[in-house]
Amino acid sequence: MNGVAAAIALALATAGLTHPAPQSEPVTAPAWLQAVPPTESGVAFTHRSGHVDGKYPIAEEVSGGVALIDFDGDGDLDLFLGQAGAIPLARGAATADATAQSALYRNDGGWHFVDVSTEFLPAISAYTVTVTAGDFDADGDDDLYLSNIGPDLLLRNEGGRFVDGTAAARLGDPGFSASAAFSDIDGDRDLDLFVTRYLDWGPEIEKECTGPGGLADYCSPASINAPVRDLLYRNNGDGTFEEIGVLAGIGEAKGTGLGVVALDWNGDGHPDFFVANDGMPNRLWTWTATPDGFTYQDAAPRLGCAIDLSGIMKAGMGIAVSDLDGNGRDDVIVTNMERQSDTAYLNMGHFFQDATAKLGLSAATRERTRWGILLVDLDLDGDDDLFEACGRVSLKRDAPAGIHPLAEPDAVFERGDGGKFRRLDGGVALGGTAIQSGRGAAAGDLDGDGDLDIIVGNMDGPPMLLRNDVPRQGHWLGLDLRDERGVRAVGATATVTSGTLTQRDTIRNGSSYASSSDPRLHFGIGAATTVDQIQIRWPDGTTQTVGPLAADQWHTIKKDVVTP
Repeated sequence: MNGVAAAIALALATAGLTHPAPQSEPVTAPAWLQAVPPTESGVAFTHRSGHVDGKYPIAEEVSGGVALIDFDGDGDLDLFLGQAGAIPLARGAATADATAQSALYRNDGGWHFVDVSTEFLPAISAYTVTVTAGDFDADGDDDLYLSNIGPDLLLRNEGGRFVDGTAAARLGDPGFSASAAFSDIDGDRDLDLFVTRYLDWGPEIEKECTGPGGLADYCSPASINAPVRDLLYRNNGDGTFEEIGVLAGIGEAKGTGLGVVALDWNGDGHPDFFVANDGMPNRLWTWTATPDGFTYQDAAPRLGCAIDLSGIMKAGMGIAVSDLDGNGRDDVIVTNMERQSDTAYLNMGHFFQDATAKLGLSAATRERTRWGILLVDLDLDGDDDLFEACGRVSLKRDAPAGIHPLAEPDAVFERGDGGKFRRLDGGVALGGTAIQSGRGAAAGDLDGDGDLDIIVGNMDGPPMLLRNDVPRQGHWLGLDLRDERGVRAVGATATVTSGTLTQRDTIRNGSSYASSSDPRLHFGIGAATTVDQIQIRWPDGTTQTVGPLAADQWHTIKKDVVTP
């Protein structure tokens, strides 16, 4: 065992865990994504699920959220790593392990990060599942919402220092939350909040389940049978939130929500929410006008995205949104567990088409259980590639010595001719990585070289920082869209034209699984060295056209003002 692996094993042992440390996967260079080791990055964090040998509570399987956030406003992306600890001992309680603390790492450049948790974070006693970034108070810097088993937390960013703003904001639901997404549902320019909840959970609902061979294993949510409704919080604009789920039409629907993303599926300018439920139908909560304002209706059954083409309810986990077919509409890919493929839903305008086979994702995604999902242009050729964080949900009894029994290699897919995704394996995909049990995944340019890097949160292991070493196929453009206040314009959509290539993307807070990527827009533009035109639709429905703009740099576009 090398020094890094030994250190990981020691950290796990210290935490009372007996899952083995991850082992490096044999690879050959060059790789698309190259792991940056802790000895180089300085990131000495190890996730702890609270696992105890012989006990397999479903609650410990879902944590591992991460976020990329420029918390100090210095122009580079920092890391927030959610910690779990030990399963709460009672309903509504925080983690039973007070030593388990989430971590904040400042980016000092050159792939080196410094732990500044004690200086800039309050003490956090929470079993954290998800980390979602968003500027809820419109002061120009991103805050953090932690979805937990037990009371959720809101960390307000006050000039680079986080303070616990949960009570003041009237938040802190004590249930079992999973993913979250910020979006403006009522057009008042304040970010509202949708939170999925996984189970109506308490320690008393956990059961003893068995896997193949009759051996003890983790239960499925169907075995637990405790679906629960999701939460929708309206931002009152005065620093407080009000839960309006019942009033807004989502309150009677129970599910096992793991992933959520805000999107505008019908182009009406109002945010809808796609929810991936584990073993239950997906939901597409569609904004609908009423005489008194608005409500939400589940349009997924009518539009063909509640289940897959064969009529199966899958183990929905993570969600990614992109315009995959270039028709100007939001398409969706949902990750699922092994033996179930991903499901790719193409938005045809009046319905969604299951295009999983058409995109080459049917057989290629069945072998592993996928959680975090990223549609990002890794090679800058002008179309999205696909990254998926993988980790089992049932024990692999014949796992090699030293390998976590839930570990699986993460997956990288290149999008090629005909629009199909092709999975890259071995050293072509990932170099220097450890086989771990992946959960959260987020993307952003961590080293300022113009391409997108990736961070993966792992269950009972260290995060993986993956440097993008893909041979470049072209140039890139970065956009930071701000309203007239200088606040990031969540919900703003940019349509970018460079030569014959037209692409479209929207600023959103929260997607993938349990994680937050850099919300700024990043486009690979192939051989073009200039972007001819950018058409922006702002959240208030007004439009603005800018361009041409130079490639290979970030541009801040403030409403009616362009700043290089």
